[in-house]
Parts: sequence; structure tokens; C-alpha cells
Amino acid sequence: MKIFTKAITFALIFTAISIFAGDASAQGVQNEILRRMDAHNKAMTSLKADIKRVQENHQIGTTETNSGTLTYLPGKNQRSPYVRLDWKSPEEIMTVANKQYMIYRPRLKQAYTGSTDKASKNANAAPALSFMNMSSKELRANFDVAILSENATLSSGTNTIQMKLTPKKSSSYSHAEVWVDSDGMPLQVKILEKNNDSTTILLTNLKRNGQINTSEFVYRLPKGTEILKS
Repeated sequence: MKIFTKAITFALIFTAISIFAGDASAQGVQNEILRRMDAHNKAMTSLKADIKRVQENHQIGTTETNSGTLTYLPGKNQRSPYVRLDWKSPEEIMTVANKQYMIYRPRLKQAYTGSTDKASKNANAAPALSFMNMSSKELRANFDVAILSENATLSSGTNTIQMKLTPKKSSSYSHAEVWVDSDGMPLQVKILEKNNDSTTILLTNLKRNGQINTSEFVYRLPKGTEILKS
């Protein structure tokens, strides 16, 4: 399951993430973010974007950076979405469709397949998976949220509001930080694990509500690929 977690963790960072009010002044800002995010999610019918992932290993002091492209179609009622990630260097292709995932690693000639339901129930599954299917009520019940900055500028130059989401219950990670733009779109997510390792995902060059066919989420594996089921 760890293979799945590493590959899919942040594919869905743009889905609805609700927030919980702190003091009275923060309440108004947070309610406005929530309103924008809800409106954005209802209006978005598809998304293509460039994606960058930075993984920092605090224990040994290393940083691994990867980039690629993201293709996304929301499922019915924002459930069971279609997702495709094409990573470069090392090359890796990940698809999610009909609650099934596939991760293909050409250099190893191996593919991992399994159910997203089983993955999301795993105790070590990444928080983005839990964000994805939670209602606003569930998110309020599960996270304490604080606004870290009302004017945080991303490396892409976009101004955002930066929030910190801390799980109320025991979790495999310490907290998440989310950067949301003025349209209500989460553009960056950073997950900090309890050992201080972190993974940051940034979306750029967004193309929303274009025509995307579900056939884009079907990848035909080459002959001779070893298939490993989770």
C-alpha cells in the first residue's frame, strides 16, 4: 500500500477542503474561503495542469523533485473522480477510474493495481485521500484549522491564503498546509509527517472546464508488464 500512497497522495488536492472557525475575525475570512471553494468545486467540470512534487527527507537531509501533468474529471456528485498523473524522471503513469487505480513504472516493467476504497481505508493513507470524500461537516469535525497568512505568494507568483489543517484524531501525519487562490482553488498542499519529512505539491498552468474524454484515463500496459495487485 505504500507504493500507492506515494503515487496518488496529492492527485486530488483541488477537491473541496472545508475549514473550521477560530476567533471571530478569522471566522469571516474562513467562511469566505469556504464559500469560494464550494462555488469553485460546483463549477469545475474538468482540469488539466502541470504538477510539481517536492519530497524532503528530514532524517537524511535529501530532497527529491519531480514534475509532470495532471488530468482530472470529477465523478458524479464529486465522487469516484477520474485522475491521471504522468510523472517524468523517473517516468511513472498513474490512473484512477471507477474506484480502481493503476501505477505503471516503465523502467521496472511493473504495474500496481488495486481498489481506491481499500487504499483510503489504510491507516497510513495520505490525507489528500481523506479530504477528497469528506463533506464540509465531516471536515469541520475532523480538523482544526488556522489561517497562517492572508497574503501568501507561491513560487508561481500567485497570491493565496495559507491555512493549516491539524487532524483532531490520531493520524500518520502531523498536519497539512493548504494554499487557496482567490477563485477558491487549492493550488498547493504541503503534508508534514510526524518525523518532519514533508511532501509539497504545486499546480500551475491550469486549464479548467475543457473537453476531456474518459478514454484518457485508460492506459494499455505493454506486453510483458508484471502486474502486482494490492
